[in-house]
Amino acid sequence: MRARLGRRFAALVFPALVTVVALCEAGSAWACPMSPVHDVSRLLANALEDARRLYWIKKDGKCGFIDETGQVVVEPRLDEAGEFSEGLAPVEIGGKWGYIDATGEVVIEPKFDTGSNSYWCRFQEGRARVQVDGRFGFIDRTGRFTIEPRFDDAGLMAEGLVRVKVGEKWGFVDRNSKWVAKPQFEFAMGFSWSDAPPHLAPVKVDGKWGYMNTEGKVVIGAQFDETFAFYEGLAYVKVGDKCGFINKRGELVIPANFDSAGAFWEGLAPVKVGDEWGYVDKTGATAIEPQFESADNFTSGLARVRVAGRYGFIDKSGRFVVEPRFEEALRFPGEGNAQLAAVRLDDKYGYVDRSGKMVIEPRFSRALAFDGPLARVWLDETVGYIDATGRYVWEPTE
Repeated sequence: MRARLGRRFAALVFPALVTVVALCEAGSAWACPMSPVHDVSRLLANALEDARRLYWIKKDGKCGFIDETGQVVVEPRLDEAGEFSEGLAPVEIGGKWGYIDATGEVVIEPKFDTGSNSYWCRFQEGRARVQVDGRFGFIDRTGRFTIEPRFDDAGLMAEGLVRVKVGEKWGFVDRNSKWVAKPQFEFAMGFSWSDAPPHLAPVKVDGKWGYMNTEGKVVIGAQFDETFAFYEGLAYVKVGDKCGFINKRGELVIPANFDSAGAFWEGLAPVKVGDEWGYVDKTGATAIEPQFESADNFTSGLARVRVAGRYGFIDKSGRFVVEPRFEEALRFPGEGNAQLAAVRLDDKYGYVDRSGKMVIEPRFSRALAFDGPLARVWLDETVGYIDATGRYVWEPTE
């Protein structure tokens, strides 16, 4: 079985390897290992992850992984495990955390006290946050410390930088532990990797929020009562008790006239006026009149909204394409995933398509969004996976 996996991985990953090498030889800053963010290890890790999507399972109290066909790839032998990221997954063995590759081989020995939230120890940009004796640092894909565990807290690597806490102050170091902004902020959020350059991170000084660039300079002075990351070139800010949007020069391009707001996705942002939510475009013009009890971001052209305590989905004209009849609903997933949304009806979860048709009848105690071709579902305390027809690929186990 291992030999078959090796041949399949080689066939899928070798073309990506050839491309990376060619780009490096051509001097591409994007692919060359000298690039501060996009190194070869990251590209190969992403190629491995794309080559074979693996899904967490639990059986008889132990964790393992299956592929999208339900075939066990990593036998359930792990005390705990997180999801794969950049080709590696954090795992707990004997009370310590390490990392396995997509074949189940332990590639970084368990020696970290990472804790129960494995999201924070996943690899991102070739680095993983780990904890040793209550201190946080970062390792590379070989397990070598590139940032020694000396911080009281830390975020995740983004744009080659990571926010770290020393005492009561936050600062930023680069991927090799060099200070970019020494601890000086009351709080700091990470850089948003989903927005185009220049990349800015929200930072808090003397009770107000501003933004720092990747060189460690505060380029938008601390003046806001609340801020959020930039999405699609604009960021939600709060001035007093009202919300508006700024551009990356710090200009208030959409006046602070709203009682609350969310981020721009797909050209529209949810905004609250009084007790009702609607949407504005990037000019600040009303795109959908305030009329909803709650409103989510648009994904793949649809947004989840609530009316009279029930959830449905609207398109960008504000028209309901899925009527508000559900007790709960999750977003439709993005591209590359089965286009079904998890919904709750009569305290059970099922899935609807983009027309509102119930494709998978409600029968689950809990359900997550589709990740690729599969979705994780629960029957009481047991966990399984279904495909887009509702067929079990992995029968529920615990």
